[in-house]
Amino acid sequence: MLATMSSRLLLLGTVLAAGSFAMAGDLTPLQLAAPDAPILIGINVDGIRVAYEGSRYKELLTPEYRAQYEQRSKSMKDMLGFDLSQLKEVVIGVRPGPGAKSGQGLVIVRGPFDPEHPPALLALLPTERSAYQGVPLMVTRQGKGDPLAIAFLGRTLLVAGDPASVRAAISRWKSGEAAQSPWLAKAEEMNRTFHVWCLARDLQSIVPHDAALPKGADAITGALQSLEEITLGMTLAPDFKASVELLAHSAKDAAALQGAVSMGMAMAMMQSGPQQVRDLLNGVQLTTQERTVRLSLTIPEEKLIEAAREQMKQGSNWWQGTPLAHPGATRVKFTEETGDIVVQGGATPPRPAAATGDTQVIVLPAPRKDLGAPSTP
Repeated sequence: MLATMSSRLLLLGTVLAAGSFAMAGDLTPLQLAAPDAPILIGINVDGIRVAYEGSRYKELLTPEYRAQYEQRSKSMKDMLGFDLSQLKEVVIGVRPGPGAKSGQGLVIVRGPFDPEHPPALLALLPTERSAYQGVPLMVTRQGKGDPLAIAFLGRTLLVAGDPASVRAAISRWKSGEAAQSPWLAKAEEMNRTFHVWCLARDLQSIVPHDAALPKGADAITGALQSLEEITLGMTLAPDFKASVELLAHSAKDAAALQGAVSMGMAMAMMQSGPQQVRDLLNGVQLTTQERTVRLSLTIPEEKLIEAAREQMKQGSNWWQGTPLAHPGATRVKFTEETGDIVVQGGATPPRPAAATGDTQVIVLPAPRKDLGAPSTP
């Protein structure tokens, strides 16, 4: 009997071990994130999609908007070679680099990917192809900008960022060992609670030491020095809910932050457009408890639908002024001399950089060197 029990335990252990090895590469985006990244941002695309499907917002979809949306979605899919509606989750991590002027970033995207047939947009990028721990690695550099590494982890994950961060994510994925830290545990809780969230701490370490701050930025610098941590979470549907927590170094700093936030809210209310919008923002609650300043806002689904319908009655469709209002072909090209990314299409931007015939041209400048210099692990 003892032998039988031992054999059963051995069999159970073998099955469990096999299961753990089978799941070794099945890590979530947050489990692949750098555990020491002081800034983490998450977008639960799947959660947003499910929430909207169960909401009443579809009542606002007029035939005109639906047709424009479908046409623009098709144009975007043709341009990228990937259907953005299939994305499930996005996690972004930012941390200081090894140099005083550098920073490192990692974007982790969960969705259906085919490594053998990557999105067509990648074909436009001049890439150097290699492999790291058996994973194909693409590295591209736009002009004089910093290199960007891209890798597919299996058929469900894409990682992009500076080469050092991408290689570290590949190592975690290959080992099957999830990144762990109290900071990531807090991010996991945020990810379960909100559709869009952000955690930030030690903000001064992210700002390059010689970064040119805008005129009158002394208040911003002072706020960064007094803040220890920022927590932001938003639920987009069916009710809109937003929650912000500012953790200051001291109760005195928290009181000063509350005064600055109150002033900022008053100015925003003065410039927030129609009275109906201001009425919605009037629901913001601001409280302070010891070192923590909290802001919260809840707008019921019914109120949002009423506001949208009122705008539509006035002939102001909320999508006007967005790319959805100007369906047409969209092209992307790269300027090798400057490293700029040029997007051409039928949309009319507020301040176009240039115009060619009836095609508006938007120039996205190449990444600043002091914001993302990579390092080699």
